[in-house]
Amino acid sequence: MNEVSSSIRAPVFRLSVLLPWFFTVVFAAAALVVGFRYETAQAEYALLEQTHTLTELELKRLRAQLEAERILAAKLAADYDVLKAAAKPTPATVP
Repeated sequence: MNEVSSSIRAPVFRLSVLLPWFFTVVFAAAALVVGFRYETAQAEYALLEQTHTLTELELKRLRAQLEAERILAAKLAADYDVLKAAAKPTPATVP
């Protein structure tokens, strides 16, 4: 019985066995974090690109509206000048 108990030993903690697994876990966690940040950055870029496109479209719309208002204002000013000239009394009609 003494021989049997002496042949059974408690497991020895060896750092050389666990160290590669530790580095594997650390690198896997780092890869997950980097991958998550990459996906987040890609989503943010897509959102900013859409916002930029919408802003450009809004700017084009506002420029077109401004040009239309400028044309309308010029037309109204010309019509006003015509009506003002037509409404002036001529010296022959003034008593």
